[in-house]
Amino acid sequence: MHSADSRAPASKNLAHLVLGAGGTRAILAPCGSILGFQLAEIDWKSIGAVSGGANVGILLASGYTPTQLVQFALQVNFDGKVVRKAGAVETLWSLFMKHHYERAENRNGTGILDMKQVEEYIDSLVPTWPEKFWTVAVVDNDDIVVFKKDGIFEYKNGNCIKLASDPGKPGFAVHASCAIPGLVQPPVLAGRHLYDGAFSKYGVCPVGISTELFGHNPSTVAGVCVGEDSFPGLKGAVHNFWKELWGVPQDNSWGPHSKGVVGIHPRITHIHSLSFKLSSDEKWLAILEGFNTTVMTLAKHGLLTGERLERAKVMMTELPSAKNAIIGGVDEKQIFGAKVERVFSKHGLI
Repeated sequence: MHSADSRAPASKNLAHLVLGAGGTRAILAPCGSILGFQLAEIDWKSIGAVSGGANVGILLASGYTPTQLVQFALQVNFDGKVVRKAGAVETLWSLFMKHHYERAENRNGTGILDMKQVEEYIDSLVPTWPEKFWTVAVVDNDDIVVFKKDGIFEYKNGNCIKLASDPGKPGFAVHASCAIPGLVQPPVLAGRHLYDGAFSKYGVCPVGISTELFGHNPSTVAGVCVGEDSFPGLKGAVHNFWKELWGVPQDNSWGPHSKGVVGIHPRITHIHSLSFKLSSDEKWLAILEGFNTTVMTLAKHGLLTGERLERAKVMMTELPSAKNAIIGGVDEKQIFGAKVERVFSKHGLI
């Protein structure tokens, strides 16, 4: 199991950001992380993202402010943009067989979820490819395909093959990076299906693409990784057994070449990666966890100091406790979210 080295001394000049996978959790938590980065006044030279995180990463790279990203996360109707093409029985079967399709030899180009509306929505928000953004997908044999401003590149057996001089529409690349095998209908590039980039050898948060393929110093790279869904008790034991049965790694959060990277690990346990219908409190709680974890990690690495660190400490005392959030219901008065928003606004973050 690989992991980002949280003990390594961090550079004072973080320059490259990687946002990991995790469905809706990977959309919400990074919005909070980005507020923490704003507090530390970090400016990114490159922004990479995979799967769910690509929805946020591409907006950040295109110039969206942290405030706009939070508004996006709160207002977007995830449930309305991902269309289910199957009935209840087929849906349950696809979820049951999810780990089966994670193995390259078992993929068949099918999926029960249609992301065409998400693809079109991203294109409406980001009509042209952002200069400093990249994302990744895998093809049928798990070779990786990287989309960036100067084209589409396949990395195969240690070689880089340029497939196109133009990355195409942003929505297509985001769709490809989110196409969970067996669940999301994968897009096709040059006759080959493209699948979720989280299944590349670089892991759920592919910081290794930044360090190995692009040659960035690990100490200048930060990765935000919500990890895989966690399941308590018996459900967790069954989940782990099922993964082991299909030969799927128990923890693939960090792939190779992650040592020395600043790893940020928001723990989002109150919602599932494929939870699309969320309340305001559920969204705000994930954003808050992303902010809190990022601030503490940056402070530990000496990247948040002086007046800004003191300001963060004050904010921590003013922000509401997670136990006040209403989970699995609707807070009609939106008290929890209003308190979080008020503190962020008071300190000039939104």
